[in-house]
Amino acid sequence: MKLPLWLRGNVLVLSVTQTIFVSANTLWIVFFPLWLSFLGVDDIGIGLIFTVGTTTSALSIFAGGRLADVHGRRKVTVIGSLIYTPSILFILFLKNVLGSTLGYLTYCLGTGLAAPAITVMLMESSPQGTRGTSYAFASRVLPSLPPALLAPLGGYLFDKKMYGFSLLIAFFSFIFVTLIYLVFLKETLLKNEGIKTFTHKRSSFNVLDKFLILIITAFGIDILTTRGINWYVPLFLKKFGYSAFRYGILISASTIAITIGSFVSGKLTDRIGPVRTATIDWILVAIVIYLFAFMSSCFTVAVLLYAVWKFVGMISYAAPALLINDHYDQKKRSTAMGVYTSLTRLVTLIGPPLTTYALFFGSRTPFIFKSILALVSITTLHIAVRLEKQK
Repeated sequence: MKLPLWLRGNVLVLSVTQTIFVSANTLWIVFFPLWLSFLGVDDIGIGLIFTVGTTTSALSIFAGGRLADVHGRRKVTVIGSLIYTPSILFILFLKNVLGSTLGYLTYCLGTGLAAPAITVMLMESSPQGTRGTSYAFASRVLPSLPPALLAPLGGYLFDKKMYGFSLLIAFFSFIFVTLIYLVFLKETLLKNEGIKTFTHKRSSFNVLDKFLILIITAFGIDILTTRGINWYVPLFLKKFGYSAFRYGILISASTIAITIGSFVSGKLTDRIGPVRTATIDWILVAIVIYLFAFMSSCFTVAVLLYAVWKFVGMISYAAPALLINDHYDQKKRSTAMGVYTSLTRLVTLIGPPLTTYALFFGSRTPFIFKSILALVSITTLHIAVRLEKQK
């Protein structure tokens, strides 16, 4: 049986490699905070390490997008994987705070460099009309399935003091991913689109126009409020007497919802376009999260609303990549993707403090605040589209 046209070539390669990559990460990076705590790092120190990691990742994403437009998507993807693969060895063999921190930051550097190139390659390798489906399937749908089974395994290995074995599995998985890139991944940047002169380099670098600023604002608000509120959800549910086990049930249900929502995102974006898809997403999120704030006293209702929230929250997943792909030519596309991803990632740093401030006005305020800001995202996105049409 032949694979569908949208799941061939680079899309198939990246679907497989992203699934292996995410699966390997499930075994080690999910439990990395516990490992740092085991090494004697306090909560503030762990938070600082992750903050520096997020900043490192954002800066490397910015650089990776630029480099992919100059030197090619495949080359930057391979270089990124060659950087993050040995990062595991620092954690595995040094087994101290300095080694673990150095390993984690090196990992953030390598994954950040490769991220924009992988996104753009998925877009450029997909047939017209199925790019959203290809992108969602390869980067979210398929990679979301193994972690549902591997997360408990990773927890078991950590509890049995076998974290080193998890790191070893991750290391060999990363080597395997790198080999697949080297053998099967094909370049998508056309040779005559490469930037040859300093003048062209400057024009390609200058991608931060009004359209991109508005896109970053619209989707950045959504990402910021989502990341900012995630840490608070278990504490909010604890007010109703829910145990950690019940919260685990909530997470399991949301994992399935995210997988389904990601696939719907690709299909819907291809069918009705990224703007309408994002608009539907944010309207539904505004409604569901408001209901979640006031109807979570019943556990069954809380699970249902949280799963629906995560499902509808994924509907716009493929929208920004498609908008950027359509707006910029090949000489600027990866640079623009790098700018978008790095800035939206940096802005998430203010999410947790923003939620903390909102709590001064009541335990439900962060959810209400997100509902209101979802409407701001819709308005900003439509302004961007109107400006694009006028131009």
